[in-house]
Amino acid sequence: MKNTLKEQSAPVIHELQQARIKCLMLTGDNMLTAVSVSRNCGLIAPSVPLAQVKVSTTLPRTVKLLPLNSSTDHIETDASSALAIDGPTWDDLVEYFPGLVPQVATRSVVFARMSPQQKANVVEALQSLDYIVMMVGDGANDCGALKTAHIGISISSAEASIAAPFTSAIQDVTCVPKLITEGRCALVTNFGLFNFMVLVGLVQFSSVFILYLEGLEMGTFQFLYVDLVVTSSLALVMGWNKPGERIVPKRPISRLLSPSNMIPLVLQIIVCVLSQVSVLELVKCEPWYVHAKRAKGDDYVVSGWENSAVFILSCYQYVILAVTFSKGKPHRRPIYRNRWFMITVLSLVGWTTLLLIAPFDGLSRFFDLKDFYRNDTVRFRLLLVALVTVNLILSLLI
Repeated sequence: MKNTLKEQSAPVIHELQQARIKCLMLTGDNMLTAVSVSRNCGLIAPSVPLAQVKVSTTLPRTVKLLPLNSSTDHIETDASSALAIDGPTWDDLVEYFPGLVPQVATRSVVFARMSPQQKANVVEALQSLDYIVMMVGDGANDCGALKTAHIGISISSAEASIAAPFTSAIQDVTCVPKLITEGRCALVTNFGLFNFMVLVGLVQFSSVFILYLEGLEMGTFQFLYVDLVVTSSLALVMGWNKPGERIVPKRPISRLLSPSNMIPLVLQIIVCVLSQVSVLELVKCEPWYVHAKRAKGDDYVVSGWENSAVFILSCYQYVILAVTFSKGKPHRRPIYRNRWFMITVLSLVGWTTLLLIAPFDGLSRFFDLKDFYRNDTVRFRLLLVALVTVNLILSLLI
């Protein structure tokens, strides 16, 4: 009788190790069997020395490292060496030497002769050290560990599938990289959508506030266009980006309030506000500029050169933010692979450019815009496009 190693195991383990994901073996098999399998599948390289942890329960109690598959009684342990431990020794270690449990748990690669409860205890020990633990199992003995781990994958339709959050129809470990890439893609996408919606609100607030300072306000159809057309369409298609084709060592951001997430948000809003202030000053410098005057009984004016310039720039900025927070690599595919996102972006850019050019009066009146298609506004329109380009470059570099 022979239980051969599945051919998919070694390539998957190699891919995980290339991504700097630590791989361990928890098994109820004999120690030598577990070590042999771990060598064959690449968990332990042939050149890496392996020592078995032993606990002497007789007084004075001691912890020893015994070499495996070696004729010597001494082994040099350093950062490159690996440890192996069995179930009874693990219980003794937890009982008599709890201070060594973190070191042994992180250095051990093979956990043999482990009972179901001991497997769950190992998972808990790793979790207490702030490791994100994924457990893959195929039998009833793995149910406890599958339930305890952060991510449990059952590669069997038997008892383990009930305890595990995920069940693979393919009974091998090829599902592991797939789940990791999907999970990281989902996390990055959620963060991107959250950041996008936050910045959309802040950009809209800054544009409204700047106009209020000038005695103007945004028009009703301008608000509707931004909320119902621009924001909704971009938010809908931003999440359709597929995961990357391979796992990378770099982990995605996992906390919304972390500096790596908050600092870019602050820088993005600074760039957007400075761009809006700049376009306002540019339009005031034009010889054809005339500040809109309030009519009697009106507190604010809607149609004005300031309103038109800030509104059109902000429409470009919403698209820029969507592109910025949809960057693909390393956890997602490039954004040009998201066909519907690219169609939406190009459509919105084209429509906003049409508003800037305004080939007919009806469109300008509908959006409460000034007639930008006048010949003497060509210089300003070119400056606005240049400002949008600078905004795009700065946003992508942040």
